[in-house]
Amino acid sequence: MEKLKLAAGMTGEQKRYAVEAALLLGFQTETATFPVITADGEIPVPENMEELKALWKKSTGETPEEYESASKHTGPIFDLDFRKEKAIGQDIEADYEALNFGRGYDHTWVIDGSGMRRAAVMRAEETGITMEVWTDLPGVQFYTANYVEDEKGKDGVIYGRRSAACFETQYFPDAIHKDNFRKPIVRAGEEYCTTTVYKFL
Repeated sequence: MEKLKLAAGMTGEQKRYAVEAALLLGFQTETATFPVITADGEIPVPENMEELKALWKKSTGETPEEYESASKHTGPIFDLDFRKEKAIGQDIEADYEALNFGRGYDHTWVIDGSGMRRAAVMRAEETGITMEVWTDLPGVQFYTANYVEDEKGKDGVIYGRRSAACFETQYFPDAIHKDNFRKPIVRAGEEYCTTTVYKFL
């Protein structure tokens, strides 16, 4: 999948809409990228949400409103940005539709590269425990137990909302219908093998 860096001299607002468009259109991002969609290879830069919607329409033939899964992502995306380490709770209450809809994080992140590589790291400040997630799959679903209520656990401990975090390695949602996504298909007679490692340090 081609990766393209943002043009030099872009404003912060331009970068925000550019990265949002890259995510909407299903292109892999590298720090901050933007998809080439014009025949002459130019990189259009949306200045506002209306231009972003027009770009989506030009690329897909549909408006974000017509394509439900796209319309859920037409807001600021930096609340979902974990490329630099930060506390899980830092932005979880941000007023962003994708977070409001799921009452927290319940989204798939693209893992750069291919083959066995590190997908995520989680650290606990109080205990010092660190967990790394390694996988050969293209994505990881991060879920923050947003709907856990009064669940009884080991030694009688009761767990409530957001008392845990899950890293579920997987293919991208709706990959079966996206030509540029790896397909989760195993045909009769084929052997399927994938590896995910949860490493505690």
